[in-house]
Amino acid sequence: MDGARAGVGAGERMIFRVLARAGCVFARRAGLYCVRGTLEMPIWHSMRVLSWCMAPVLCVSLHAQVFDCVRSIDAFVADGDVVVVGRITTSGNSFHDAYGTKLYPITLRVDETLRGEAARSLDVNLILEFANSDERIRGWREHGNRLLIAIEHSAQRADRPPGLAEAIDLDATSIAEWRADFVLLKTKHDVLEAAREEARRIPAGVARMDIVCIDKDKGFGQGTNLADTMTIGLVVPADDRMEARARSILNGSREPGFGSDSMYRSVEALGHIDSEENTRFLKQVLHGSDERLRWGAYYALQRLGVPVTAPQSASH
Repeated sequence: MDGARAGVGAGERMIFRVLARAGCVFARRAGLYCVRGTLEMPIWHSMRVLSWCMAPVLCVSLHAQVFDCVRSIDAFVADGDVVVVGRITTSGNSFHDAYGTKLYPITLRVDETLRGEAARSLDVNLILEFANSDERIRGWREHGNRLLIAIEHSAQRADRPPGLAEAIDLDATSIAEWRADFVLLKTKHDVLEAAREEARRIPAGVARMDIVCIDKDKGFGQGTNLADTMTIGLVVPADDRMEARARSILNGSREPGFGSDSMYRSVEALGHIDSEENTRFLKQVLHGSDERLRWGAYYALQRLGVPVTAPQSASH
């Protein structure tokens, strides 16, 4: 992927779909996410990472874990090459791509461009996974709903249609989107402001940011989808905010309740932060006492291109 290594990019519950891109099970808008580019890792570790992305009704993993991450508005913006606010002017007949993903061709009249090159109109293929997706798109077009649209170009494959896009309905009767700092947004004004802020935060020249899953605090989000027992946290951009949270989990400075799985995911997340300070931190974990975390740090450092020796297992 251009500009940044592949990572992992919502309030909706899971609809299982398979995208073969990068060998990864990927359920974005539905709220399931995984690490893109898992083929960089040895196969047993790829299987562990893929276990992040299994739908609740179908899971085969090394640890028999089933959980999901809810996508934050920050990750929604960071994972798109082009992000706009617009309205649907025309829509065509839906079709399935080579991987069975149902796509909806639409033309947008662009009201505001948050990321990417400005244009008055855009033709995109919308990924929408509701039981009534056709009716929903027709309603958006007829009522002129304002949509926040993230469009993917940089990871385009020859066997996939161009302009894959995802949408957030800003005129929905009920809005529930999460910011990367675990703040719940309930109005279109707050969602738009958070999207604009994230667009400004992304470094110039970076097409798409890495996105990863980071665990919520124990008991966080009561009364929301983050309190669901299947929800372990948020998908967020791999930036300094994520780095600070991952380290605080590993250092034990956050509230008690983070187990070995949370700590392992935090180590994996740090494999998307390329800095000298982070490399030193991961090397400390590599030489720590927890064998599972040592292996996590080893693969994180490998991902960053840091030459390290594989840790010795406890049996040696």
